[in-house]
Amino acid sequence: MASKTIRRLLGRLRWRERLLGISWTSARALCVMFVLLVAACVLDWFIDRRRETPYPLRVGLLAVQAIVAIAFLLALLRSIFRRAGDDELTLLVEEKVPDLNHRLISAVQFDRPGAKIEGMSPALIRAVTEQADERAATISASEVLSSSRLKYAFLVAVPVALIAAAIYLVAPTTSAALVARAFLQDSHVPRSLFLDPSNHHWASGEEGTLEVRVVGNVSSEDAGETQLRFDDGTSLRLALVHDRSDDEGTVFVTKVPAGDVPFRYRAWLKDSRVKTPGEVTYSPRPVVESIVAWVDLPVERLGTQANGSPFTELQRGGDVAYRLEGSRVRLGLTAQVPIAEARVRIERKGKKPRDVDIPLAEANTKVEVVFPLLPGDTGYAISVRSDDGFDSREPARRTIRRLPLEPPVVALVPEMFPRKGDVSFPEDDEVEGIPIMLGQRTRIEYKGSDRYGLSHTRLRFRVVPKTKEGEEAATLDPDSFQPLPLGPGRNAKPPISAKAREEFSTFPAPYLGALPDSEGEGRYDFSSVGIPDGKGGLVKLVEGDRIQFYVEMFGKADPDGKPGRSAIREKEIRSLSGYLDWLDKKYDLAARTRLLEAQQRGARPGESD
Repeated sequence: MASKTIRRLLGRLRWRERLLGISWTSARALCVMFVLLVAACVLDWFIDRRRETPYPLRVGLLAVQAIVAIAFLLALLRSIFRRAGDDELTLLVEEKVPDLNHRLISAVQFDRPGAKIEGMSPALIRAVTEQADERAATISASEVLSSSRLKYAFLVAVPVALIAAAIYLVAPTTSAALVARAFLQDSHVPRSLFLDPSNHHWASGEEGTLEVRVVGNVSSEDAGETQLRFDDGTSLRLALVHDRSDDEGTVFVTKVPAGDVPFRYRAWLKDSRVKTPGEVTYSPRPVVESIVAWVDLPVERLGTQANGSPFTELQRGGDVAYRLEGSRVRLGLTAQVPIAEARVRIERKGKKPRDVDIPLAEANTKVEVVFPLLPGDTGYAISVRSDDGFDSREPARRTIRRLPLEPPVVALVPEMFPRKGDVSFPEDDEVEGIPIMLGQRTRIEYKGSDRYGLSHTRLRFRVVPKTKEGEEAATLDPDSFQPLPLGPGRNAKPPISAKAREEFSTFPAPYLGALPDSEGEGRYDFSSVGIPDGKGGLVKLVEGDRIQFYVEMFGKADPDGKPGRSAIREKEIRSLSGYLDWLDKKYDLAARTRLLEAQQRGARPGESD
């Protein structure tokens, strides 16, 4: 049987073989894995200079390293758990110690269960075994298995460790980031510069300037480039140049041509680039597309509509023309984009313009502006700002004019006197200027209108004695005409009598929102008896005297102002015979006129009966 000495020798050899295998496999694995890791990091570093390293490539590099690592792990496990056989170790010893002359392998094989030793001398086997045992006692494990593999492992591992340490000492942050990225962590690779792009929102169709803030050691001579990738798929490369420096770093800029297609951009300078692309979007500047203007009429003069709002006058094209002091302007603005701010600058003759800011609760494409009208206002300009922060390039300008307040328009209704059973032309029934029979009445009918409504009316009259036949009716001296109020009077309150309504009444508003009382009419039977003389007495009329009169109407907007006046109508006082004679002459003249017209029509050349 093999001695314990041989067994111990084989045991020592087995453990030494295992340790040498583990150290050598580990050293090679460390070297190969380090080379692969450095290669992956270097590749990542170079690609990252221009763009973000594609994630699939990073996954592929990690997969290659994982496969190689698994192969080395299997080899290391084999070295750990592999048990070298007795014959393999014995032959290794026989190879290194030739003087054993195969006695050691024979002793080991003779000791193996089931060995074929039939016919062999037990004494010979014992002698061989004893000789092998004596020689094994003098053999060391290092004599059989040299430490060269351990030396090679040291020579491989130490340089790798030193190189790794040197890399880390030279660039600790960069190396740590690259290693983390090699294991798919989302880390940024540190560079000599930090580039921070700015996002922009520009007005459509206008040039823009990209700004990239650079932190690091740069000079005004350095230059880089930017790449613009538009949403329509096109791209453009432009220069990145130095612009200015401040406490927060250095600003490099790129001039971008006018456009309206949004884009993302990257920038490169030296070994650095922006990590996250900057974005540029566009939107149009606000433009006031339409202005609708109304003038709100003063409530204290004209009252309000049924809903409590003031009466309004629609203006043309946004230009304002108003007549009443105390009016205000209401503007309806429409823009093509939502408006966040609006301002109206009101120009004033000989005075500093005044600004009216319009607060907006939320952005809208439709904005309402209200401001009072003051003496001296000559126009207004509207500037708006969109919710994107863009101001209108040119303000929308309109004019403001103060127009004079026109008095009411008043007209006396033509006098008609149709005769019963007489079928004639309408103009034949007109009896303008018909005289008044002494002691009788004459009916005065009139109509009037005013833009802002009628307030009240009155009749003005005077008597021209027969002794002043040469006085012209058009000579209008208001002091010589006596006033006679007609109708309910100014600010009359109900109930209003039927007689007062007959003398003067107004019409309701023709449509919703229109001013009421803008038209009115009345009639009055004027008596030629009991006419006051203006001195406290009465005028005694005689045939040949003349009565001159006209109607005055006052507007609601200025009831104490200048009234509207009708034409002056004159009536002559005549006796019954004179009255009838006037009528006969009037109708005789009409008949002769019709006959003359008929004769003229019949005498036209080329016409036949």
